[in-house]
Amino acid sequence: MEMGKTKEFLKKRFMKPSVLDVGTGLGGLVNEFLEIFPEGNFIGIESDETVFEHYKKHGEEPAIEIKIMDAEKMDFEDNSFDIVILSNTFHHIKNKGKIFDEIKRVLKDDGVFILGEMRSDDLSQKQKNHRDLHHLSAEIDMHNGIYHENTYTEEEIVDFVSDFFDVLLKDYLDYESDVSDYTDMVNRLRDILDKKIDKLDIGNDDKKSSSNKADEILENILENGKDIPTMVILTLKK
Repeated sequence: MEMGKTKEFLKKRFMKPSVLDVGTGLGGLVNEFLEIFPEGNFIGIESDETVFEHYKKHGEEPAIEIKIMDAEKMDFEDNSFDIVILSNTFHHIKNKGKIFDEIKRVLKDDGVFILGEMRSDDLSQKQKNHRDLHHLSAEIDMHNGIYHENTYTEEEIVDFVSDFFDVLLKDYLDYESDVSDYTDMVNRLRDILDKKIDKLDIGNDDKKSSSNKADEILENILENGKDIPTMVILTLKK
């Protein structure tokens, strides 16, 4: 992992911050902040209740309070939070400007916005394999009416967000897999992808093309492995 510069910056700036995690999902980056601020006040928001199905299925409880809420129109007062987090959600958002405007509204004047996003460039081969699998999943989601873009390059991420916020700090977070044999993982992924591609409302030639793409990606994973791409961590102010 890493993110040392970000953690040191935040520890010097806040004691018991109020923290909002937008698109909290199953946690992820917010867990890093729970370690830094065990006495902080954390709230996560999600667009629907499907997030609770995972916790129920596995007999788990969310680490933070989760509210169901539209991120384009949040039910919070202006200047409510010291820290707002958006983690690996950027490429899932169609109306990014609306979300960023809402984040600016609920963020305190002296607060910070932490954007964490997987980059698509400057990756190891294992990370490229994850990226390619992710992009295929995004293609399938788009066919099914689920908004899901390919991930962006680091420069594209910084350029876009700089139109809305000032960049205070740039940092990085890496996750390394400890998997040594990817056979079982690849077999599970192959089964999932085959079913998803088969259900797509597209022509047989397009299905064949997607299947060939999936086969190539899975062979690369089997041969070289898979790691989550480096996450760019931007600390921003309004």
